[in-house]
Amino acid sequence: MGSSQDLHAAILALYNGSSSQEQRSAASRWLNAYAATDGAWQGALELAAPGASSEVRFFAANLLLSKVRQGWGCLAPEARAHLAAAISERQAAAAEGSQAAPELVLQRLCLALGAVAALDGPPAVNAIVSRGLAQARVVPHAGLDLLAALAEEGDALGPSRRSAALTALAWRAPEVLSLAASLAPEPGEKRREGALLRCVGAWLRLNPSGSGGGLLSPGELQRSQPGLLAALMGWLGVGGASAQAAAADALVTVLGPGRDGRVAEGLRRIACVAAAIAERAPEVVSAAEPEGAELAGAMLRCVAELALDAADGALDFFAALAAVPLAERVPALREPMAQGLAHALLASIAFPQGFVRWEDAEIDEDAFHRFREQAAAEALGSAYAVLRADYLDLCGAALQGAASWQAAEAALTALRLVAAEVQARVLRPGRAGAVAAQDAARCGAFLATLFAHACGDGGYALVGNAWLATAAARLAGDYAAWLGGPGADSLEGALRLTLAVAALPGAAGPAAAAFRALCVRGAARLQAPAVLAALTGVAQGVLSPHGAAAAEEGAREAVVEGLSRVIASMPEAESGAASAAALDLTRPPLQRLQQLLAGGQPPSAGELAAAAAELRLLAAALRFLEFACAGAARPPAVHVLEAAFPMLEAAAAAPAWIGDAAVVAAMCETYQRTLLAGKAAAGPLLPSAVDALVSAWEAARPPAAAEALGTAVEVFGADAARQPLLATALERFCGAAAPADLGGALAGGPEGAAALLALLDRCLLLARGALAASNALPRALAWALDAARARELEPARAGLALLSHALSVAAGPLAAQVEGALAVGGAGTMAAALLRAAADTCPRQLLRPAAASLRVADGFLSAEDCHAFCAAALADPLLPNSRFAALLADFASIPRGEGTSDMLLAHQM
Repeated sequence: MGSSQDLHAAILALYNGSSSQEQRSAASRWLNAYAATDGAWQGALELAAPGASSEVRFFAANLLLSKVRQGWGCLAPEARAHLAAAISERQAAAAEGSQAAPELVLQRLCLALGAVAALDGPPAVNAIVSRGLAQARVVPHAGLDLLAALAEEGDALGPSRRSAALTALAWRAPEVLSLAASLAPEPGEKRREGALLRCVGAWLRLNPSGSGGGLLSPGELQRSQPGLLAALMGWLGVGGASAQAAAADALVTVLGPGRDGRVAEGLRRIACVAAAIAERAPEVVSAAEPEGAELAGAMLRCVAELALDAADGALDFFAALAAVPLAERVPALREPMAQGLAHALLASIAFPQGFVRWEDAEIDEDAFHRFREQAAAEALGSAYAVLRADYLDLCGAALQGAASWQAAEAALTALRLVAAEVQARVLRPGRAGAVAAQDAARCGAFLATLFAHACGDGGYALVGNAWLATAAARLAGDYAAWLGGPGADSLEGALRLTLAVAALPGAAGPAAAAFRALCVRGAARLQAPAVLAALTGVAQGVLSPHGAAAAEEGAREAVVEGLSRVIASMPEAESGAASAAALDLTRPPLQRLQQLLAGGQPPSAGELAAAAAELRLLAAALRFLEFACAGAARPPAVHVLEAAFPMLEAAAAAPAWIGDAAVVAAMCETYQRTLLAGKAAAGPLLPSAVDALVSAWEAARPPAAAEALGTAVEVFGADAARQPLLATALERFCGAAAPADLGGALAGGPEGAAALLALLDRCLLLARGALAASNALPRALAWALDAARARELEPARAGLALLSHALSVAAGPLAAQVEGALAVGGAGTMAAALLRAAADTCPRQLLRPAAASLRVADGFLSAEDCHAFCAAALADPLLPNSRFAALLADFASIPRGEGTSDMLLAHQM
């Protein structure tokens, strides 16, 4: 494609600042094309030699490295030997002499030579180790760079080659580490310092066993290289920033297997090393006096002063110490350390001063919440385990003395993050003795005082700060188990609090979730008709489509679900009161839906969105009304269905409504909840429901329509009188997807394909009469086979399930339809398609279901059909499921490039 001169010119055009954008783009395209040619080997070797500019030599060295990593195995042995010698010469020339290459060029050539050796196997690895050791004695930084590159490239190999390369490297590790320890740089030798630390770190990270951790434990490193561990510790204090980071990397590898070694400067490096020490030997740290207390003090400073994303190392230190029983710790690492940790975290989890909104904040929102809900929550839980009721008093004092809303919010959050532990102690004190009972009583008294204030007239919902109000609502939700119990007096106040907070912009979502949790936990105390009616009346203000809750997805549904859970818990003897409460709950959304339907003009986009929201509210109520007074002659769900169905029928009959995706999805969910809630009592409503679902499917093929019809099959599939209705519906469903190609048949994409196949599979299992009468199974099998060859997970999963169940039908009309489909298409064609799918497109996690379908189809095949697969598949009797699945998985791994032909040998024995 071009000579080395062309390559040189293209590189200069790319890096020359005076080149135009068109010239640089053209040069980049040419270089990309040139890199794929065989001539790139020689061109890169020529330009990597001394004499060229630094930019050209770097590009050439980088090109060599890329070619080695990507195409070394494709070369003939003679070509590999020639190129290996040439790359070795270039590395040697770059390492010494008057024309030694810049640092980056030398490092790239070292990586290329290291990759060559790693890919050629243990003999080549041993040769390059010996070369690197010899070179390091003459030019230390060059030899250390080569040794580091060899370890890095060996560690980056694929599983089949990595183990052999790392085993060879591990045998030579003592020589390498001993030489590195003897080459400690003099002050100011930054080049040698960087190469040495990189080399030591790369070799210590080697792990031939693949079990995690590094090459040597601290004890092994200290015994084999007594000065190296101390030298690494020393670099933490006196090295530059890059040296400190590299030394911390190496120490964390030795002291804490598996930890992330990417560390920043200063306290964070110290925190990572301290955490690694504590994880390795927590009993030593916890028993050391005064060193353990001093180290814990330094870690508390890290928690208080480091940025959130950098404090994890310090918190890991305290997590490691938490595994040591209190009795085995020095006194300073018991209650004093837990108190210090709680105080430090109260400062760390607080919103920044001056905070208004996340868009203007200097910290990342996700990082802030992740730190609070994960790392800080675990650390505060360990502090509570030590302090118990004293922890609550500490947070209470911080709440009372808070000088800002940020401090008050942090105190409420610290109380919330230990809610599970506190409630376990208060509600289930067990038989731990008088001390535990006294502590549980103190905790209960604290909670009573806390919620009496939080849920009273001066509660946090009235202070006008949404963040503080949200914290109070979430606190109530997380303590729902205690508030809903018999000993608490603040349940109704907590419910009012959460509803009041749900009216605040930006706070509705968490407050609605807390309201739902309180309803679930306190359902037994809210069943009185007067209490429930009053609560529903207050909640209707939050359920308004014009309130703050309407702006947050799922908030209104959470409130409705909470109230319906209370109704569902009412005893059967109270079915009349439960029905009245259910109607009170669902009447407002039905009235709003009726108003929207009554509009004479075509609905606007806003009106359609409002209708979908009201339908979702209705579905949320029906979700739990399914269980309300289920044994009554007319349970609450039936009363709601009778009131709702006229609106549902009208919506399904309106073309503008049935053409809106959001309305259709909500309508289908409502029908699905209707059928599940009403069960047999919904029978009179089934024809209109099925007709609406079919109309929706024919209009746009929404997956929700197929899922809802599947629910109808589940509820009424065993009812012989409903079989004709279901058969007609299946016929129309499949008629809307008439083409033989499933991908072209379903405009809804993979989701629609998966939903249709799942519907047909459910009919095969639960409504065989309807499926047989619809004569849809032959088309379904063709679609299932198309889906099994798809790359998308859900269609392939649904298609394989349908194939497996259909091929297992032993008798009856469906068995005849299956045999007819096989006679037309051929069992061999089906098996071949399944094998091609397994070897190419089928998602790996579905290979076992594919094997199940293929094993059933194997009974129809001749020896000629299966000969190309392997003789093991025709074993008589057929292989057990587990062995056949393993055979197919191993066979499929060969064309996927994940396995070799040797993997099939075991199956022939």
